[in-house]
Amino acid sequence: MNSLLEPYTYSPLPSNHIRVLRTVRSTTQDQQLVWSLQLLSLDDGAEDSELAFEALSYTWGSLSTTFPLICDGRELRIHHNLHKALPYLANRQSILPLWIDAVSINQSDEDEKMVQIRLMCDIYKRASCVWVWLDITQELGISEAMAKIVPHTKQCGERLRALGEAETLSTQELGLPPLDSPSWIVYEQIINNPWFLRLWIVQEVALARKVKVILRQYEFDWAQLWLMVDYAHNLRWIKNARQHIPAILEGFHDKNERVFYCRDRYQSQSGSQDTNSDQIRSKVLAICCLTEEHGCSSPRDRVLGLVGLLGTQAAGLDFLSSRSLPELYSEFFHFLLHDCEHNPTARWSLISGGVSPQKNADLPSWCLDLSRVSNTRANNSIVARAKDHMVSKKKQQSRRGAHFRELILKGIILDTVDTVGDEFDIEGSTPQAAVLSGFSKVHRLMQVVSEFVSTICERIVEPYQDEKVKPSVAHPAPTMENFWKTILGIATKTNKGYEFAYQDFLDLQVALAAITTAFDEIGYDRSIIITPNGTLADLTDNIGSILEQFEATDEQPAIGSLTEAESEQISKAFHLYNAKQSIGLLYPVLINVQKGRRLFITKSNRFGFLWGDVKPGDSIALFNGAPVPYLIRKREDDKESTWQLVGEAWLHGLMDAEADELGLDSHDIVLI
Repeated sequence: MNSLLEPYTYSPLPSNHIRVLRTVRSTTQDQQLVWSLQLLSLDDGAEDSELAFEALSYTWGSLSTTFPLICDGRELRIHHNLHKALPYLANRQSILPLWIDAVSINQSDEDEKMVQIRLMCDIYKRASCVWVWLDITQELGISEAMAKIVPHTKQCGERLRALGEAETLSTQELGLPPLDSPSWIVYEQIINNPWFLRLWIVQEVALARKVKVILRQYEFDWAQLWLMVDYAHNLRWIKNARQHIPAILEGFHDKNERVFYCRDRYQSQSGSQDTNSDQIRSKVLAICCLTEEHGCSSPRDRVLGLVGLLGTQAAGLDFLSSRSLPELYSEFFHFLLHDCEHNPTARWSLISGGVSPQKNADLPSWCLDLSRVSNTRANNSIVARAKDHMVSKKKQQSRRGAHFRELILKGIILDTVDTVGDEFDIEGSTPQAAVLSGFSKVHRLMQVVSEFVSTICERIVEPYQDEKVKPSVAHPAPTMENFWKTILGIATKTNKGYEFAYQDFLDLQVALAAITTAFDEIGYDRSIIITPNGTLADLTDNIGSILEQFEATDEQPAIGSLTEAESEQISKAFHLYNAKQSIGLLYPVLINVQKGRRLFITKSNRFGFLWGDVKPGDSIALFNGAPVPYLIRKREDDKESTWQLVGEAWLHGLMDAEADELGLDSHDIVLI
């Protein structure tokens, strides 16, 4: 390397041009690669036609160290991942030049970066191919992985998927390398590659007409990468897999699959992408929901990293240069939400996502903070669970107000919150991890329900006794049946069709109390007694294993001793728990539906629940076309009629457009 080379100096780009990097092999003895940056006009050829260049999709990686790249006789500085990839890219099966963001864009020129970001759609859509560089650290086993695992992914995955957990196959029976082979580490580093969770790569592959993967000297198709990721779930059914390849089974998560879904969604109906702006916004809305947890280096990139998906519409988005993050996020969502009817679930999921205790306080209450997405919020979304419901069948309408902070929705304000119960404080007690040490949490759940019933017991009558006021949509009956249906909300039936009743809840209380009493009476701390698989549904089937913990073994001393009568008493208590199928099924349903939520009753005797900070006096808003009701709160410091979004809710008797029958006219509701 010639230390006397001058730094590379970028020249201004002509309008609608890009720079592409072409390999120029050195004639010196060290055969060092040198490169040349050349201009390419996007005006060449017909609109959307393929141009003679390719593009790279990769992760920037660590920015702490830079390496030299000789370009046109001068020196550019690049980061580690690109430095590692370039020799393999130079030897790929293509002679076309490459567009690579780190060098094709003058990274020190903010104006040029913004211009190029607006051209991302043209760049990735018109490239002949987009190459995905997957950087891995494992050196040994690459050739074996590429020869014996990658090509056989589909065949082996289908065999394992067909057998399921009923039977397992060894690697030898599947024709795969032994589980202690380093080739499995290579496989793990492919399917769990950091590339999958980088935000910018989503638009890069979604827009591409063709995608190929490059892994060192090996190249394979996008479809093959999808098969490797898709069938990764089935590896747990390989015999002894859990002991030998835990990194694959524990490290893999569904987010790795989302980039494939995003590409499929965007590529669908591709012929209408430029003729129907509503469909484009709908697709970007959906992709925005799918990529909430993808990483990027700057909060502004949460928007800029998806702009390319908007196609030609991106050219007119002046707000991309907004100085403040609240303005950028708000204007972006105004643009996506405006008259977008093709994907109502994504639309309302984003609005619901605006409510989060961790969000930037400077953002409007309705605006999702893309830089601080809450997993808890996503997992507790009522909109996602209420896909078959709609509180109003009227045409949904939204528009920007006079200020970017204002979102105006059409709807009605129907009711007001009167009484609020305590939050279901069962954090950490999931159906998969609920153990006997979590009994206090189980009882807390029961206690919250019982206390709320006590609070409103005078309003719960069965049957409805006031003959002057007959139950109706406007005046619902506050019956125990309606209250119970509200508690279960979205899950009144299991996926097997079993319907729960209030008596099942009472039976569950009795059974849990019996188990607690049985252990308390023998004087042992039930918190140290755990079930083999951890779930409450396993208690009866594994009562023998639980009782064995009271017997000493060579490996572990007994936690105590039981008389024959005490053992029989505990067994009876556990069998009471499983006396009805519904009891074992009900507990996880209650956890799934009500974890972190609060029950409330309105002034018109409607029962509901909400995940959020609900207070007496909050209003019930039914927005046109919304799948769920929303709670809103009048702004105390605002004399005008503006509202703060409190959160999505479930209200029994309003989930299937019943309020439309009241004939109330929709009006503007201004959220801020």
